[in-house]
Amino acid sequence: MKHSLLLFLSALIMTACTSTKTSTSTQNTNTETNTPPYFKASGNEPFWGLTISESVIELQSLADDKTYSFSHVMPIKAMDANVKMYRTENTEAKLEITIQQQDCINDMSGEKSPYIVSLNLTKKNGKSESLKGCGSYQLPLRFHDIWALESLNGKKVTASDFAKQIPYFEIDSKKSSYSGYGGCNGMGGSLFYEPGILRFEKGISTMMYCGDNNKENEFHQALNKVTQYEFKDTKLVLSNPSGVLVVMKKVD
Repeated sequence: MKHSLLLFLSALIMTACTSTKTSTSTQNTNTETNTPPYFKASGNEPFWGLTISESVIELQSLADDKTYSFSHVMPIKAMDANVKMYRTENTEAKLEITIQQQDCINDMSGEKSPYIVSLNLTKKNGKSESLKGCGSYQLPLRFHDIWALESLNGKKVTASDFAKQIPYFEIDSKKSSYSGYGGCNGMGGSLFYEPGILRFEKGISTMMYCGDNNKENEFHQALNKVTQYEFKDTKLVLSNPSGVLVVMKKVD
């Protein structure tokens, strides 16, 4: 009886250990595959879809009725144009992706995208397939918030620096746009985003006169010079190679 009890306890412990390992493995796998994509593309005839995240590159081919998963690799960047090339492979195929910044029109829906995407899929059986389509970078959800100005050109701001109140803007990550208040006038525009790159573009503003002692124009000029970003806790730090220009703080 004592011997049987020991065997039962040993088996129970082994089962628990196996279950723990399985759960951990599944959790790690889900964490990798659930990383949001930073680039999406698609094409027609044959229909295909591409997503690139920090952990995986996936190509969904309706012609093959399957999804090819590849390890993420850093792109090779052209020196004289905004062109990037990814080269990766798995046990089934090799994939080469070229992303070129140029307006692209979906020939079925008419939708306009900012990038032309070319793919070359070479299977291990020797068959090769070339695909073309359109794509765009996806602004991360972390941007999707309301941000208030904390410092401008290295100096902390106060309400007295502006005609009415401290500037703020709300970023819409789905539309890659921003809208808000410059301190006296309403403001808004679009955002150009690639991983590590951020630019405030097509900015518009109302034209109310706000007095001479108002830093609204300085704020707009600083935003126009932004090329880089960094998140630090609840702050969004906007800069260019010359240094930090604007620090915004999350307010909601």
